[in-house]
Amino acid sequence: MRLRYLLIAPLFNFILFAGISPLHADTLKLKDGSMLEGTITKIENCKVYIEIKNETKVLDLMNVDTMQFKKTESQEIAQSIQEIDKSSMEIRRLLAEIEGYWSAKQPIDAKDEPAWTAVKEEFSNPLMAYQEVLNDLFFQVLVRMDEYNSLVKQAEKIYVGIKGVRIGSSLVYPDMELPLRKYVPSLWYETIFQDGYNLGFADASSHIGMPSYRR
Repeated sequence: MRLRYLLIAPLFNFILFAGISPLHADTLKLKDGSMLEGTITKIENCKVYIEIKNETKVLDLMNVDTMQFKKTESQEIAQSIQEIDKSSMEIRRLLAEIEGYWSAKQPIDAKDEPAWTAVKEEFSNPLMAYQEVLNDLFFQVLVRMDEYNSLVKQAEKIYVGIKGVRIGSSLVYPDMELPLRKYVPSLWYETIFQDGYNLGFADASSHIGMPSYRR
């Protein structure tokens, strides 16, 4: 089953600027074999920003071989973003090649239809890979959203009464929980959220596993 995913802008901004917080002793290994140590501040637009001795260096993501973070969670998110950027660049490259060759040939002869069908099948592979890494990224973020909502519920139970007033107030304002349906595509919600949320996403990941959409 081929599913389409939509990355909502606020969610993606959350990943870039909140999910990857500045860390100490981050290590970059470049493809030329050199190593850099510092603090990775952000990863966006196929660029890695690393602060070394109060100086920020900007590196092309395609020149980075590996990234090692102090926190595993940040490393996983960074790797997912790196895979997303690589998938996007590969798809754009294929699109340019396919459009340049086949648009000029159409309408094609009947004898060329099998070749066109083969191109379509081949092009579906990187799209499916893109879907899978987006799925991983959604899951990583939703684990954090689930944790956030759990903390909000805990805070809501802290209630303080006020002398002379009939009612008091809780520690947090109403509606502080994140509405997960707003961030989760409907098909993804149905396959993962409804089956797994009662366990919590952290537990669900080990109980039901990550779905695969490859054929």
